Order: sequence, then structure tokens, then C-alpha cells
Amino acid sequence: VSSFYSKIAQPALTNLRVDYGDVETYDYFPRELPDLFHGSQLTVLGRYKAGSAGSTNLLLRGETAKGRQTFEFVADFPEKRLESDYIAALWAARKIGFLLDEIRLHGEKDELVDEIVRLSREYGILTEYTAFLADEERAIPLAEAGMRARDNLGVGGAPGMPGMGPGGPAGVSGAQNAQMLQYQAQVAFNQYLDAEGNLQRISNVQQVGQRGFANRQGRWEDLRYEPEMEIELQVQAYSEAHFQLSREFPTLNKQLAVGDNVVVIINGHAVEIGTEGNTELTEADLDALRAQAQPPIEDTTMGQAPQRQSWMLALLEAVVGAIRGILS
Repeated sequence: VSSFYSKIAQPALTNLRVDYGDVETYDYFPRELPDLFHGSQLTVLGRYKAGSAGSTNLLLRGETAKGRQTFEFVADFPEKRLESDYIAALWAARKIGFLLDEIRLHGEKDELVDEIVRLSREYGILTEYTAFLADEERAIPLAEAGMRARDNLGVGGAPGMPGMGPGGPAGVSGAQNAQMLQYQAQVAFNQYLDAEGNLQRISNVQQVGQRGFANRQGRWEDLRYEPEMEIELQVQAYSEAHFQLSREFPTLNKQLAVGDNVVVIINGHAVEIGTEGNTELTEADLDALRAQAQPPIEDTTMGQAPQRQSWMLALLEAVVGAIRGILS
């Protein structure tokens, strides 16, 4: 206990500010950096424009017991970071938590609700207000999803939901859920506290290759899939056609491995892999999948961030170690 209190008694850095140099960052969380304590770490998740990618001098400024200090580190922001799928899901969870807090504190706005629904469908990060997206019988159309989310986000919420009211046990559960999404470095996805404070888990949804999939009657479906979407191509699992998709669209590999019966979205096209279907694809088939469907299905970048955007993961654990050495 004494060790814990000695850590929090005097922060290593307060009033933190990070300067990312020439890298154009946006949509980063937490928005306001908390105090940094000895032996702790701070994880900042956000996005940056791929056109500004590269090596940069990262400056961390803050107040110490010795006054204002600046720490400089060389950081690499690659144009693509395909090997770190988990970053996108963590970022989406943090943004959803931030948006939920905004609604709880300032009231519901259509654009905030729409963004929560979009992120939930795209990345498979479901909350107490979007758990209906895990329906095991049918995919939920986008328009219906927006209406149901608005109902659930209203003060009082849906039955068994915390709602967005500030008081009482329900309000406490809602605030705790938002905080869990925003500040944990490793989020326990798709679980939440209900209005009574009981932990609820959504078992038929998983995140694979930066996308969310729901198991509906034995078939895994990309959460962006809608009932009115036509299955444009059927492919027999483990056939040459299956491996053609894997070679042509390598970022799909993890998604294709989610199960033997799966619906994936490729550039806005719905493709089903199952026990029946084409065993070999023609060049015309592949050309059709390469072309963007109209209208596009939200962010249809095949598990990647859009070409002009990339992911930022700034782990400042090393910074804390350096500060400890400097201040000791």
C-alpha cells in the first residue's frame, strides 16, 4: 500500500502535451492527457494522414517537480501498419466510449449516435446500446440500427439498459461502461454492466482482421452486411477460388479464417464462402471485386484504414522510464 501511495503522491509529469512534429494527427484518445505517474504508462490511440507518415521527433512536454520540461524521442509513423490489427479495434472502442460520454454529458445528437452505430458495425465493438446488432436471427439494417440506438440512448434507455441519465445505479453503470472503453489499454470487448450492475457478455460476436462478425444460425456475417444486400459471389471453402481471394486480397486472410461459412465485404461487395459455390474465379470475377461498389458500404477498405489515413499507436511506457531516470 505504501508503494502505491508513494507513486500517486507526486506525479512524474502533469499538464502533458504531445507534439507529433510533421505528422498530422487527429481523432486521438484520450483527448485530455492525464497526469503521468512513476511506474505507469500512457497509451494514446489515434489516426494520422498517410501523406504525413514517416520518422519524426516526438516532443512530450509537462510540469515536473523541477519545473517545465520537454522530452524528445524519435518515433516512426509508417504509411501502413497491417500487422497491428488490434490497434483499430482499441481505437474504435475508445472513440465509442468518448462519444457515449459526450451524449451523457451534453445530450443526444444524431451525428454522435450515427457514429456510434457506424463504429459498432464496422469494428464489432458492441455496447449496451448497440448489443442488438448481435441478433442471431437476422442482420439489422442500418436505418433500423440508428433508430434502435436512439431509443436505447434516451434517458432511461431500453429495458435492462443503463440509459444515459446521470443518476442512480443505471447512470453509474453507463458511466463505468464508457470509462472502461476509453481508458483501458486492453479492452474486454463486447461485455458491459447492465442497469443492475451485472456483467453481460455478447458471445456470438468477434473481431477479426479489423472487422466485426456475428454468428447467425451457423454463418459468420460481417456486421456491415445488410439483409437487402445481394450475395454477389459464392465461393466453395478451401477451393482454388478461396485461395484466389486470399492471394488477391491478403488483408482478408484473417477474416476468411473466421469459419467455414462466412460472409465478407470486399470493396462493398458481399461474398459468401461456404460448402457450395465457385471453385475457381475468372479474371472478370476478380475485376468485379476490385471495383468499388456503389454506394460504398461505410469504410470499405478491406480491413485497412483508408489510403489517406493510417493508425497511430504511441506507447509512452519508454518515456516514463526515461523520465524516472532523469528525475531520480
